[in-house]
Amino acid sequence: DGRLFCFRDLMGSRPFFYSQCTERFCFSNRLEALLALPQTSIEFDYHYFGDYLLCGWCQDLERTAYRTIKRLAPGHRLAFSGNEVTIRRFAQLPIEEGFHREKDEEYIEEYRYLLRRAVNERIPAEGAVVFMSGGLDSTTVAATASLLLKKRGATSALHAITTDYRPLFDDREGDSAALAARHIGIPLQVLHGGDDLPFASWQGLGSFLPEPRHEPYLVSLFEQYREAAQHARVVLTGNGGDDILLGNAWPYLRNLLSRLRFAEVVKSFGTYFVRHGLL
Repeated sequence: DGRLFCFRDLMGSRPFFYSQCTERFCFSNRLEALLALPQTSIEFDYHYFGDYLLCGWCQDLERTAYRTIKRLAPGHRLAFSGNEVTIRRFAQLPIEEGFHREKDEEYIEEYRYLLRRAVNERIPAEGAVVFMSGGLDSTTVAATASLLLKKRGATSALHAITTDYRPLFDDREGDSAALAARHIGIPLQVLHGGDDLPFASWQGLGSFLPEPRHEPYLVSLFEQYREAAQHARVVLTGNGGDDILLGNAWPYLRNLLSRLRFAEVVKSFGTYFVRHGLL
């Protein structure tokens, strides 16, 4: 009936770019594919570059580096009909009710259950790679993945990779990761990035970067990915743990205030302030 419906999943795991020129609507998961079209203008979006220069990324999730190419934000639905584009949000992460237990041990057990479930849903039967720093987050993920794979009978299906920056500074990351890997019982590969120069060898990446990337050591990152691809198609990391634990405090506070739950505000935030002296 001449209508096109497009969706992007809530987590935004795949990008979605689109451009509308006259009566033609084009879309792709690769920005450079739209740039290759003769009708696409390569005029820059200076709002995007302003955000990039200030923050290192564009805070408007619908903009790209090019004015005529847009990005569908995660959790949104796009409808194209009669030469018109309509965009609506169809999903968002809920703010759940607070989780309250009497004993600290119960919180720990619930955390372990959720962690095991999350890792188990993400590791394929053939195993995975862990970018393991030797810190708390990635090491916990690695230990959990190793335990789950051993239960499946895949005792050698996990491989750890870390990068240290000696002699740039006395980086103990490789040492910490080696101790953790030996204890968990998984092989570890240590890459050395101490001799890498910022923004060096970008021309040799073999990949066209259609948008600016705030990553001076992008070549080292690509090398990590290439090494990981030699062992598995799935990589686990410990990134995001701090963001989850710290970044949800203010949305939780707003949620409590919107529901007039003042007693819980005083109990939760007041207790934390008394213990730690900060919000």
